[in-house]
Amino acid sequence: MRSHILPLKFSGSTEMTPRTIILALVFAAALGTAAHAEPNKDQAGLQESCGKRAEQTYNDENMDKSGDEHFTYLNHYNTTLNKCFYLPSKHIVVWQDFVNATSTVHRDLVDPNENKTYGEFVATWTMVNTQWSPVSVHRCYVQEKTCSSESEWEELIKPYMEG
Repeated sequence: MRSHILPLKFSGSTEMTPRTIILALVFAAALGTAAHAEPNKDQAGLQESCGKRAEQTYNDENMDKSGDEHFTYLNHYNTTLNKCFYLPSKHIVVWQDFVNATSTVHRDLVDPNENKTYGEFVATWTMVNTQWSPVSVHRCYVQEKTCSSESEWEELIKPYMEG
């Protein structure tokens, strides 16, 4: 590809020399870089804010919980939807003896800023002789879509937790 540098004339008789054009291009490139850096900076700030909001929500919900209830969470700022999502998980284990137990898992897909629940997954497993197996899925949905397994739930939440 060949390029030619030609003097440019504007109204009046001011002529742009190659040096002036190069300086203008360097200045324009610097402005373009700064403009492109801002969305990444904003996105990082939004992700950090989302993480802090999720942590605050998690701590508020689990202040006095202990025993065989286990709480975890994930959070993600979805740039496509411009929303923060919080995915708390609660596992309750009831032991019959050392090798047999029942576990209930409850997960929600929530926007903590709007306090809006987008989906829910509740299921029960049993452990017999140290082997876990699913018993039933009690609730499984994201928005208007329903599901019947944990793997289907994981697929339904992907657009929220990966975007």
